[in-house]
Amino acid sequence: MGKRGRPRLPDEERKKRKAKRYREWAQRHKEQVNLYIKRYNERLRLSVLKVYGRPNPKCSCCGESELKFLVIDHIQGKGNIHRRSVVGKGGGYQFYRWIKNNNYPSGFQVLCHNCNMAKALYGICPHEEKRKKEAN
Repeated sequence: MGKRGRPRLPDEERKKRKAKRYREWAQRHKEQVNLYIKRYNERLRLSVLKVYGRPNPKCSCCGESELKFLVIDHIQGKGNIHRRSVVGKGGGYQFYRWIKNNNYPSGFQVLCHNCNMAKALYGICPHEEKRKKEAN
C-alpha cells in the first residue's frame, strides 16, 4: 500500500508518470530549464578547461587566456573523427560531458580558436612555425 492507503503502482508505471509530470513542468517553465542547462554547460566547459589547462586555462600555443576563446584540442589531430565516434553528430557540450564521464583522458590540450583552426587547416599553428624557425 502507498502512503494514502491506495495500492502502490508498479515501478515502471510510477517512472512513466513521473517522467510525464516532469515533461509537463518543463514545458511550462522553459526559460528556467534553459537557464539551468546553460549554466550547467558553462560550468562543465570551465571544469574541463581547468583540468587540461592547469591551474588557469590558457592556450598552450600562444598563451591566450580569455575563456570565450578557448577550446579542447586533440593533440594528435583527427579530433573530428574521434568526436563523431564518441558523441555522434553532436559536439561541444556533449563532448565535454564525454571527457568528464571518461575521467579526463590524456591526449587533449587547451588551444584558442585561432591556433586550433590553424592546426586543423595547415597542420601547424603559425606560432609553432615561428618558434621552429627561430630555433634553427
